[in-house]
Amino acid sequence: MVTRLTYRISVGLLVLAGGCSSARVGGDEPPDAVLHDLRRDRAALAQRLDQLEQDIARRLEQIDQLEREQAAGPVDGVNRGDLPRFVELKVGRFSGPLDTNDDGRDDVVRLYLETLDQHGRFLPVAGRGTAQVVILSVDQPPVVAGGMTVEPKAFDASYRSGFMGTHYRIDIPVEAPGERGQHTVAVKMAVLDAATGAVVECDASMRLKVVE
Repeated sequence: MVTRLTYRISVGLLVLAGGCSSARVGGDEPPDAVLHDLRRDRAALAQRLDQLEQDIARRLEQIDQLEREQAAGPVDGVNRGDLPRFVELKVGRFSGPLDTNDDGRDDVVRLYLETLDQHGRFLPVAGRGTAQVVILSVDQPPVVAGGMTVEPKAFDASYRSGFMGTHYRIDIPVEAPGERGQHTVAVKMAVLDAATGAVVECDASMRLKVVE
């Protein structure tokens, strides 16, 4: 199905490209300009075709997933709503700022994230994470000290299970302010669940230190 549909799209785009070239050949434009325009159009069409192919593949995967779910059918005593699903993102108790280069300034906020299901149990998930760290002051507006996007492969690689428990470990680079002392920061983390499309968020308050 993908091959047939992709072929139809490819033919349509080639026809379109051919139409564009036939309209330009024999006109007033110099051949070099026509050739440059045709190359530019061909690159744009190729990029659009690649995007269409990716969209088709995603749609077909969604259809296959729905068909698999329907084929599996219900199980006696199990409702679909009882299946484990990612509903809570929790910041673990060992989370906090770190001074990784011993220069007297915290330069990383390390989060030990727990992805929990509706019963409070750890549930491995696949998805994309986003994080932001904001410095909060009584007499000044909030200042962003750090942030990052954790792509799906990196998020999967951050999985840890050991004596500190099962979690995803995320290190967020930050810039501590110049003033000595401790500075309150608000940390916000969100994870987009690839399985459901739901976005689950959490936040925490921490203290960045500047010694020197």
